[in-house]
Amino acid sequence: MGLMNGSEYIGSLHELHPQVFMFGMKVDNWWEHPILRPSINNTALTYNLAFTPEMQDSMTAISTGTGNRIHRFNQLYMSQENLMVKSKLLRLLGCRTAASSSRSSGMDALNAVFSSTYACDKANGGNYYANFLKYLTYVQERDLAVCGASEDPAGLYTTSGIETGSLGERLRVVETRPDGIVVQGVKLCPNGALGSHEYLVLPAVRSSSDVTEAVCFSCPSDVPGLILVYGRRPNDTRNLEQNADVDLGNRAFGEQQAMLIFDRVFIPFERIFLNGETGFANEYARRYAEYRAHSYALEKAGIGDALIGAVSIAAEYSGESNSPSFQNGLAKMIEKNETLYNMGLACISSAEADLCGNPRIQPTQAALCNAYALRIPHKLAHLALSFFGKSLLYIPSKTDVLSETKVPTPSEKTLHEWMETLVPSTGSPAQNRIRILRFIENICLGSVSVGFLTDSAQEGDSLRTIYEKLHQEVNQTIVKTLAGVE
Repeated sequence: MGLMNGSEYIGSLHELHPQVFMFGMKVDNWWEHPILRPSINNTALTYNLAFTPEMQDSMTAISTGTGNRIHRFNQLYMSQENLMVKSKLLRLLGCRTAASSSRSSGMDALNAVFSSTYACDKANGGNYYANFLKYLTYVQERDLAVCGASEDPAGLYTTSGIETGSLGERLRVVETRPDGIVVQGVKLCPNGALGSHEYLVLPAVRSSSDVTEAVCFSCPSDVPGLILVYGRRPNDTRNLEQNADVDLGNRAFGEQQAMLIFDRVFIPFERIFLNGETGFANEYARRYAEYRAHSYALEKAGIGDALIGAVSIAAEYSGESNSPSFQNGLAKMIEKNETLYNMGLACISSAEADLCGNPRIQPTQAALCNAYALRIPHKLAHLALSFFGKSLLYIPSKTDVLSETKVPTPSEKTLHEWMETLVPSTGSPAQNRIRILRFIENICLGSVSVGFLTDSAQEGDSLRTIYEKLHQEVNQTIVKTLAGVE
């Protein structure tokens, strides 16, 4: 079939018929819904860039299985060099869209399952690895967008665990048939969930020994019995307002996540990559989490680039760009953002080839990436809002900004003329100043903030991993020797 461009990708979505729900209503033409379209544009961009001459080497690769040219997001890493390409690409896309990548979770899931099925079959025998290789070829040859789904909702909505049959039920196998399995439960899907052709579902990291929860499989987004529920975001209904482009901050691109509800969904055996091997369930989950930690640092550094650019423009508009305090603050933002990106690069230098030759991110480096990917975006947002946060409190709507209604006061100015005085200006029209402030708002407080500020592992989990891996007795032995302690 070959590579698709953005228009062909959008056209391929028309052929899918998933059950998408938003605000209690089923959404039929979901690919053109104003709230979902910015994220779908994000995915479409990745398809278009594959045909841009200067981006072709970054956006495409040669398949190790077929030898054909495929999209980079459907590629196996297989080398540190390819991880470096991934690093530069995700940062570039994060900056270019001011949003997280909608396809990185699928790339990470494909690589995690590739390595995990190989290890599982080598230890236990079986057909998981062969199943996966066939699936990988299917995805690559059709240039499909895949979304990885690992996280369970257990514990997110209750304080005392999840009862079987509730909305928070963990995904599990509820029936085995001669030709496959039936699964039921819920998974939480990251950015791009509602613009993907396929879902690659993995176990979550846990201590459970329940064989029914040790399951990994793929399914089309419109498989019978699957319900997709849009996850709400701050300011998302601004996309429904007429002529609200100024108030959106980012007119073209965005993010969206979704809850996947599996209501007795049938999965054929050829799409199953783990089924009951509890000893390997955490292996699948951890490999995926390690790759995701790497991606979080890179994507958020790209969004950080966009935020730094917006803050710089806003300072020029307000006449603050030459202020020493502003320049120091901007330097702090740059320093923190570069630290985050370099955490991602450190993962590459320490990655080691696993049994099938795929480079594996070391757990300690992954934990450090997670910790920094959670902290640094908050610090960047804090610095940005310390400059212009107060202005965001008083920004009127586009309708007010452009209104030619004369105000019945002695000056008889129009509302638009009054709006020109909203922010101290060096000559830029009020509408442009407001666009930039809304852009900052979108990243720090609006629809993108959900992913930028929170989408990574909990800091406590990362810190525990760091402690367990680095707090080794050998360090104490060395220090005791140096200090003369017997």
